[in-house]
Amino acid sequence: MKLLGKKILYQNNGCLDGVSQNAFSQWNPYNVCRICVWKDRKDVCSDERNLSWGKFRNSLADYQCTLGGNRADFNDDLRVHEAPWAYSLDKHFWNPDLLVPSNYILPFSSSTVQLYHSVGNFDTRSQGKNAQTIKSTHTYLELIERSKKEGLDVEMIFFKDVPDKKLRY
Repeated sequence: MKLLGKKILYQNNGCLDGVSQNAFSQWNPYNVCRICVWKDRKDVCSDERNLSWGKFRNSLADYQCTLGGNRADFNDDLRVHEAPWAYSLDKHFWNPDLLVPSNYILPFSSSTVQLYHSVGNFDTRSQGKNAQTIKSTHTYLELIERSKKEGLDVEMIFFKDVPDKKLRY
């Protein structure tokens, strides 16, 4: 693409995308690296692997989008932009007026506050009986239980490994 004079846009995809584990783990007060199932898997996440990818990625991409301010190592670059709009959803696919098949309608009253949460590959990304994940599943579960004890009408709508074609309902 570069040889054809085309510009390359890249969307950053998470904590190990161009940032060393060492730098990312410095984020405080909540360092999710300490609970990540991949923190000791050098084949998935390591300083060498993450930085090697960042160097390669930066050598190709003309414009990069990130979400969440992960500005260290190869994400501390003038071509990297905080751009939540770049991650927008297809308004036709995720249409709020979509007709929902009856088997997808959730059995909650209109007064129930529903907190939606979903994690792909949940079984391999969580650890421990309290479902600790870097996606904060354990935090949401605790929040929902505490809210219910306080008398709030709230439920967590949790899905794992459901394709978007079904999840949208």
